[in-house]
Amino acid sequence: MEIGSEENAARVNAVYGALISAANSGLGMSPQADLVFQVELLSQEVNSGASFEQYFRWVRVTDDSRILQYLDELGLPEVRGIVERALKTAFPEGIPQDDDAYESCTDWSESQLRQLAELFDEFEGYNGILTNRLVRFIANNDPSVFDPADQAVPAREVSKNRAGAGELLARLSQVLDPGELGEIQRIAWTARHYESSIINGGHWRHFINSAERDQSQVIDALRQIGAGEQAELLAQAVSRLPQGLSMSAAIEHWLEGADISGLEDLDAAFLACEVSLEEHLIRYLAEHPEEFG
Repeated sequence: MEIGSEENAARVNAVYGALISAANSGLGMSPQADLVFQVELLSQEVNSGASFEQYFRWVRVTDDSRILQYLDELGLPEVRGIVERALKTAFPEGIPQDDDAYESCTDWSESQLRQLAELFDEFEGYNGILTNRLVRFIANNDPSVFDPADQAVPAREVSKNRAGAGELLARLSQVLDPGELGEIQRIAWTARHYESSIINGGHWRHFINSAERDQSQVIDALRQIGAGEQAELLAQAVSRLPQGLSMSAAIEHWLEGADISGLEDLDAAFLACEVSLEEHLIRYLAEHPEEFG
């Protein structure tokens, strides 16, 4: 089986990081950029949860998501077949188009959950070739099609700076232990992880991803980079947690059937902030070149 190199993985992550920034900023993507974004999102979510369950639960898949088409374009019929079987397992009656119906369909049986995990075992063997095909696809296209800032603004220097910041943030996202970072880097790391969670699943996803983290530290990190609006939204989300429980216990409480609605307005407000969190992070990186050189 083909093995992906660290260099190839880093290149894909750099492009993916810039595209996450574009999604957060509401910038459009070229068809080529959307292919890389959707396929790498699939790969990261499925591998992160060791099952297709996480991908379908947190990424709103629709009939026109084009993920199957994109896998065909990459010349990966085997991976396409695995994803197609996962779709049929998760949504045997077809993908619901209504948001509420979609959520109700993610209450899967034990049999479905087992099958979704087994399909990950098949998918995992293609991680290397998936990365290599994405790198080849990126190399075969003009770099500008993967730079949303370049497409939206003709100023080449702005484009270059944003792309460089996107690459730095993508590398920062790969750090598993923030204890390895200095204080300034750790602040950026914390804000970046909050941003990624919101984009990929809202405040619920953030709480699940950071169950043992002191949320006051996340709020403080947001304020330190100048993202006061986002810090206030997270503070509001924390205030809606069941009182008197640890974060992990509160999440368990929700997952056992407690009402998990009521954060959608904060998710929407995050995306509507006057200055995006991405912009705050880019400015913060520029203010500390010695830390992110």
